[in-house]
Amino acid sequence: MSVLAVSASGTGLITDLAAVAHLLERRLDHALSEDGLTARQYRALRLIAAEPGISRILLAKALYITPQAVGGLTQRLHSAELIDRVGGESGLSFTITPAGAEALATASPLVAAAQRDLLARLPTGTLDTLTANVHELLTEIEHPRRR
Repeated sequence: MSVLAVSASGTGLITDLAAVAHLLERRLDHALSEDGLTARQYRALRLIAAEPGISRILLAKALYITPQAVGGLTQRLHSAELIDRVGGESGLSFTITPAGAEALATASPLVAAAQRDLLARLPTGTLDTLTANVHELLTEIEHPRRR
């Protein structure tokens, strides 16, 4: 029995969603590899560009990783001169450099093309429902309602 057959045979929706997230990140990593970025680095650059001065803690929350993991991620982006680190009384914050903005502009069409390719495989009419359900699940996980 293949690994995919085991997964599809009933390990559960949460496990399958985690597998989908992992495989999507790998697919984006591949699409971005010619630009020397990973999917996580791309997402970090997008967040930093959208929120100049974002803190390490907020960046970690937005990327769903630990602040320690953000440290390694931002160190690599800083070493590549894609972001600047600004130290203050409240800790480190980040801004995108001109080189980072250029990398983001180059990478964005690659991500959009990979996304189009993947989403085109879904049956017609399911994307809106899937998107709404995933957003609802994400909101519930981030902000659980008391029952």
